[in-house]
Amino acid sequence: MREYQHKKRIKKVTSSVWFLGVILFLTLILLSSILGLFQKKRQVLRLSQESKQELVELEEKTSRVSAQLTVLNTGHGQEQMIREKYNIKSPGENVIMVMDAEVPKNGIEVEHTDVWYTIKSFFTGLFD
Repeated sequence: MREYQHKKRIKKVTSSVWFLGVILFLTLILLSSILGLFQKKRQVLRLSQESKQELVELEEKTSRVSAQLTVLNTGHGQEQMIREKYNIKSPGENVIMVMDAEVPKNGIEVEHTDVWYTIKSFFTGLFD
């Protein structure tokens, strides 16, 4: 008889609204945790792909730098780098500096306002 009452008590507890509410609450917590794990997995995969891409870029950059280093270890490469960076000439060479022409502002011709220019323009206007 006690066994029958014990089974009845267990069935009563497990079928109560409170027990079902607690089970539902625990189920929701577990589902949200599982969903969070899936999101973290996707994030880890994305970061892994980005890391692999960055690794490939860094390997390419390393190969370019090592190629430049091998060129700079030669005398010709050092001379070329010095010429490009510091604009140095060798003995017997001439350097020509090319300057950009003065561009008027907004298409308006800029007038010179110094004294000698005005005197020169006055006399050239007189004798023309």
